[in-house]
Amino acid sequence: PLVLFGTVITHFFGGSAGREGTAVQIGGSIADRIGSIFGLKGNYKQILLITGIASGFSAVFGTPMTGVVFALEVLVIGKIQYKGVLHALIAALVADYVCLLFPIHHTHYQINTTVNENFYSIYFWLKIILAGILFGLVANSFSLLIYSFKKAYAKIAFRSWFTPIIGALIIILLAQLVGYDYLGLGVNPNYPGAASLIGAFHINGVTHWSWLWKLLFTTITLSAGFKGGEVTPLFFIGAALGNTLGILMGLPVDLMAGLGFIAVFAGATNTPLACCFMGLELFGSQYLPLYVVVCFLAYYCNGLGGIYEAQLISDRKSYFFFHTKQKTLGNYQEQGRLYLKRRIKNLRSKYL
Repeated sequence: PLVLFGTVITHFFGGSAGREGTAVQIGGSIADRIGSIFGLKGNYKQILLITGIASGFSAVFGTPMTGVVFALEVLVIGKIQYKGVLHALIAALVADYVCLLFPIHHTHYQINTTVNENFYSIYFWLKIILAGILFGLVANSFSLLIYSFKKAYAKIAFRSWFTPIIGALIIILLAQLVGYDYLGLGVNPNYPGAASLIGAFHINGVTHWSWLWKLLFTTITLSAGFKGGEVTPLFFIGAALGNTLGILMGLPVDLMAGLGFIAVFAGATNTPLACCFMGLELFGSQYLPLYVVVCFLAYYCNGLGGIYEAQLISDRKSYFFFHTKQKTLGNYQEQGRLYLKRRIKNLRSKYL
């Protein structure tokens, strides 16, 4: 309940945060609590947790298959928990059906561009590969900025309760400088002509720097202690970046916005397979090869990044990353930061 109330308060006062991610957390928390009540332990409790995550994701996005794969993939990086697939599938389908019984409509995103043989040239694929790399780097910057801002707040604030005040003042100042487009959820425009997630699928729907402003607004908000999800802001950031890349690369804006939509989220959550399914459910199957390329490139190029510090690590993503004995992503990230600091210090002492 505290996460729910905190999210409502954040949105009420204009904080740049999501709410769907909170619903997924609530689903997982309820499942965990039920498991504790009935004394479930080990694999049984993990299966129940997977079920809760799948149902929460399916309900808020209207994508049951994505919810299933996301729940199976998100707990452990590099390993899918197949033991909970049937339970997650049933829960996701039921959750989606229950939502449809109410007058609730999920936001529809659409790619109108038709991909034909002219698209699949070497230059087209080079542009897609470059875009996938950039999506991954931006996904990494999301978690990096949250970490950096938290460190900065800790140095500035003389009391922990003063941190949200500093964050709120910064958000107010930014809003005065660049406008109110990036406050709140951002799915629909805050006023006619404002940048929004839906607008990112259209030419002139966002500016070239909308992705950066939304990135700053969201990371400043969340790192200051305001509650809310990261999911929808990541969608906004990815779609807006895709819009910009589409214009710069001479590719269809709606197609690139859709690819950015799923790829940045894939990198930030370390769930590339789930995001491929998300592309299928939201945009259709004709772009499947593009989903796979950008999502997995973003996943690898995200490196040590990730918004879920409690994610367990099965193995390193590739041979480009060092081995680690850390069990969680948060500890792995801290180890990586210490490693980079040592390398920079050694290089400075050697060449400066």
